[in-house]
Amino acid sequence: MEITELLQRVHAGDREALNAVIPLVYDELKKLASAHLRREGRAEPLQTTALVHEAFLRLAGGRHPAYENGSHF
Repeated sequence: MEITELLQRVHAGDREALNAVIPLVYDELKKLASAHLRREGRAEPLQTTALVHEAFLRLAGGRHPAYENGSHF
């Protein structure tokens, strides 16, 4: 299933779609978190993972905008 379709289902409140999206984007989230922490001078593997997990918790528990595509997500 395409990420954009899954994101549309997430917006509609489909928790299964959210569970399907997260593994697809997990590695990308870790790369983004690592780059962000590196810019701040505190890139450590544990902090990177913690930041990604914090993002997941916010995504899992919050309202979701109408994502246009995977990049927008």
